[in-house]
Parts: sequence; structure tokens; C-alpha cells
Amino acid sequence: MSKKGTTKGLTRRDFLKTTTATLAGAAVSGPFFHARAASQEIRIGLTLSYSGVYAMVGKAVESGVRLAFAMSPYKDRVKFFTEDTQVKPNVAIEKAQKLFEKENIHMLCGPVAGHESLAVSETLKSQKRLMLLAYGANIKLCGEHCSRYTFLCGHTPWNQSAPAVDWFLKDLGQNVFTIGMDYSTGHEVVRYFAEPFQKKGGKVVGEFFSPIGTSEFAPYLAKIKAADPKPDGLFGFVSGKDLITFAKQYREFGLQKDGPPIIVGLGGFAAGLLPAFGESALGHYHVFHYSPWLNNPENKVFQEAFQKMFKQLGDESCLLGYEVGTMMVKGLDAVGGKAEDTEGIINAVEKLDYQSPRGHVSMDPNHVARVPIYVFQVQKQDGKMTLKMVADTGRFGTPYGPDGPGGACKLAAS
Repeated sequence: MSKKGTTKGLTRRDFLKTTTATLAGAAVSGPFFHARAASQEIRIGLTLSYSGVYAMVGKAVESGVRLAFAMSPYKDRVKFFTEDTQVKPNVAIEKAQKLFEKENIHMLCGPVAGHESLAVSETLKSQKRLMLLAYGANIKLCGEHCSRYTFLCGHTPWNQSAPAVDWFLKDLGQNVFTIGMDYSTGHEVVRYFAEPFQKKGGKVVGEFFSPIGTSEFAPYLAKIKAADPKPDGLFGFVSGKDLITFAKQYREFGLQKDGPPIIVGLGGFAAGLLPAFGESALGHYHVFHYSPWLNNPENKVFQEAFQKMFKQLGDESCLLGYEVGTMMVKGLDAVGGKAEDTEGIINAVEKLDYQSPRGHVSMDPNHVARVPIYVFQVQKQDGKMTLKMVADTGRFGTPYGPDGPGGACKLAAS
């Protein structure tokens, strides 16, 4: 269902009143250059997951995009169009085409899952239509299938796995059990951790790949319990509702207390999901480039503005939507607010280099954001679940040469 020009939980009057107050508070330290705006409508499409395993992610990403525009000089010109991709590539293509052809959107915030994003990117490439991704980082988009018309604004399966190898070997041990959801992103996160892990002397003592939407993890938990030698940690990618189910059953099996910790890439133990995990998340880790508790001025601005507008903490998915919106706004600033100037916006986004709530963000030649990569542990402080940074692994994009995980990106060679 398309929800045109609406803001969840707020009337239009409340929305404008709230965002005006937000702008006043963020005018000095906010992330945007306030270009003189033209009067034409700016039409933004969002093809996200509003149902299924990533339903909560889709809604959060949308909120972040809305906030970025609410804090921009385009707040009175922007109109949003949303569609549910159902985590299906064919549906994602259909919905993207609908928004460009029938709603005449200028640019798209694209789908969540990697198999969707690749399909949509390949479709939009020949049509010269611009898409920015909060999630959906299929590794092929970093290399041989990179596109001038697609930007990966968040992270990739490579930089959410390979940078954690040295930390795992140093802080946890030599033995890992790999876990993944059975689609492209799950296999990629596991592969890009396991290969360098083994080259550096580590051992993979077992693995499983579970179908999206798995509700019974008992067979996989039995494999973990029987692994010999005993793993020092589980590493891979299970997320959303599946990770909540897995962590709860892991606790029921007695593995949370006596077994290895779970470590997942792509921010699986996100702040917004912690209440749903309850005690089952305690002691586990995730690899990501953001936490609501990062201590920097830009994050303070973001959190204050988000909580003012939506009355809740801005979690990792909200931040990724905000980053997509930020990059769209910065692109618009560079072309004087002319949303129809797709090529000019692309040229500007390619050159982005700024301080964000995540830290230092820039764009590599393959259109993949270079971002700080942290390891966070779920802990309890003052009776509340929180994420504590236990390692800062450095700043990473994704290699894009012939030996890169996704092959050579022709954009980088040009």
C-alpha cells in the first residue's frame, strides 16, 4: 500500500511544528549546508520491508529519511512515497518501477535485503535512475555490478565481517562456529569472515544456514552443542525476528550461560530490538558502524532531533535512514535544490566526506561508504540493556579491485 506524504504518529500540523523546533535547535551544529531552495516539489521514494522478517527495519529507515529532510531547507517541498517490497526481488523491482514511472519520484531509498537491492540496481542502471541504500549491500554491488546510479550508504557484508577477525582471534580464541541466514547476505558475511580467519590460524568447527523466517532452531542448536572442539564464539549473520527467536532458544538450551557468545555482523542486536530479546541478548556481540550511545557531537544532534520528532531513541536502522536522507540532501544542496538534476546529485554524493553520527564518513570510488567499524557487546547498566563498544577496528569500505570480494568495479577504474 502506498502512503503518500504522511508521517507516522504525527498530524501534518504537529509534524511541521515539531520539525521547526528541531531546526531551531540544530541550526548551528546540524549536518547540512542550507542552500537556497527552489519551489518545485521533491519526490522521494522508499521501497522497504514493511512486512515479514524486516518489518521493523523498514519503518525505522523511513523515519530516519524523514528526519533528515525535516532538518533540511527542503522540508516544505518534499513528498514521500512508500512501498512494501515483502523481501522479494521481483516485488522490489515492480514497486521501484511504479514509483519512478507513476509517481515520478526523483530518487529512491532502496530495499533492505541484498538479493533485492542487486535486482533493483540492475534494473535502474540502464534507466539512469538514482537509488541510495541504507541496507541491501549485496557484495556484487561493490565490484563487478557496481553502478553509477547506486550508492551503498551503510555497510557491506565484507566490512561487517572481515574487520572483526583480528579482534575474535585476540579476545575470544581460535575456534568459531559460523551461522547464517540462507540467502546471499548470510553466505557472504560468513565467507568474508571465515576465509581470513582460517588463513590467520583459526578453525571453523561447524556451520549452519537457516531459511529466512525459521521458527525452530533446535537442530542447529544441537549441532552447536555437539561441536568438537567447542567453539569460542559463533560468528555470522542472523537478524531481525530470526535472531530474536534464535537467541531466545539459545538461552533455553542453556547455551547462553555455558556456551560460546553469539557475534553477528550488520548490527543484529540493534538498540531498537533489545527489548524484544530480553535477557537472551546479554553477553552477545555485534559488528556495526553505529550505536545510539556513541559519544560525538553529531550523534548528540541526531539523537535529540530524533527523540523530539518521534518520541523514542533513534536506533541503528533509524540512523541508516538518516544517513541516506543526509546524502540526498547534500546532493540537492550541491545542485541548488534541483531534484531533477540526477547527474549533478550523483557527482556531489561521489565527493562526500563529512562527520556523521557514525564518525568520519566518505564515499569510495565504487560508491560504497567508508565508515568506522566497531564491535559492541550487549550489557546491562542501571537495569537497562545497552551496547558497549569493546573494539574500534578502524575505518573500512570494501575492496573494489580485481581481487576484491565482489570483483573489479569499473567505476573505480575510470
